[in-house]
Amino acid sequence: MRLMLAAAFLLAGIGFSIFLVRQDRTESIDPSLKRSFEVAGNVTASADRLLSRVLPVGELDEKEFGEAIKARLRSYPFYDQESDKARYLQKLLDDLMIYKKKDFDYEVFLSPGHFLNAFAMPGGVIVVTEGLLDGLPAEAALIGIMAHELAHVELGHCFSSVKFQLLAKKVKLESLGQLADWVIGGVLRTSFSKTQEAEADDYAFKLMRESRYDPYGLAAGFKALLDAYESRPRRRASDRGVLADYFATHPDLRQRFRTFSSKAELFWRTARSDTRRYRGQQNLKNLIPMSEQEFEGEWLQSFQAELY
Repeated sequence: MRLMLAAAFLLAGIGFSIFLVRQDRTESIDPSLKRSFEVAGNVTASADRLLSRVLPVGELDEKEFGEAIKARLRSYPFYDQESDKARYLQKLLDDLMIYKKKDFDYEVFLSPGHFLNAFAMPGGVIVVTEGLLDGLPAEAALIGIMAHELAHVELGHCFSSVKFQLLAKKVKLESLGQLADWVIGGVLRTSFSKTQEAEADDYAFKLMRESRYDPYGLAAGFKALLDAYESRPRRRASDRGVLADYFATHPDLRQRFRTFSSKAELFWRTARSDTRRYRGQQNLKNLIPMSEQEFEGEWLQSFQAELY
């Protein structure tokens, strides 16, 4: 019976992947690993003890589950963790660890594709697309987006959502490897409520305010996502697709940009006269984090949205 259930879920995952592949390829923002699974197509077999461990869903430990997800992601050939871009992202994430409270070994995975997106999975996993890395205007904007995804893990949104969906599907006893495959493959796409998204935005802005980066970076990141969305070819109103679903479950990007642009402007208006914050346009371009090199001309002493 267990083998039959496993086979059924595997077939469901393959079918879902095929469905995603057939979606419109002009989308700029993608809330799943659709493009990645166009390349994968098969579940990697592993004799790893962690991945083969069987346990009830109700007894899932988030840290252990996160390690299983990381092990699966590392086994896929399209995740190049050794490239300059991947190393740069991991260094930025490591720099953010002074703000973490969860006892996770956070790891960022660089996903191929031109679309702009980043998302988090349980246990300290953050995925960033190459399109996002190439499409943002400065390191401060990238930090803002990564801080938002960090918030989903730190605030417990990822694990709560995935565990709820697993229990709702009445999955009772499976290996960690199989559970990780379902989460990664999109069969159980993590979605957050608008309240959770707002909480993650507030967390990210607070982090920006406490860091040495310009707090406007979060709004600049939202603006880049919004521009990418609005520049995509128009589609039929009846053809919603994955991108439309993303906007149906997330706060409106225009409103988020306006809100956090205003918050950043207020920060600068009420800041001390000697306040200096970093933008990092050259850092992002050269893939060198601020913690390793501070470029001349990147420090700001006032609200200057036009520089992004």
